[in-house]
Amino acid sequence: MLYQGVPDITTVIHDQTASGDKVWTFKTFSGTHSGELWGIPPTGRTVSFRVIDIMTVRGGRITDHSGVAEFGALLAELRGLSGT
Repeated sequence: MLYQGVPDITTVIHDQTASGDKVWTFKTFSGTHSGELWGIPPTGRTVSFRVIDIMTVRGGRITDHSGVAEFGALLAELRGLSGT
């Protein structure tokens, strides 16, 4: 769904740490809101949101994933409430 609304999305990894079988990543996704997203028609605005992912890696594969994303900030940008 995210790629339909922001098809040119890119990712910048700010920090990544591994310990044992855990990997933590802090990153920012950004792109142009050029498709419908969550029922909001395209605005043409550049949008961004930050994410923290925590993954368990075993045998070279991700076996578990948890994440926190600033979807509230993204929604505010889509609605034009953030001032950007």
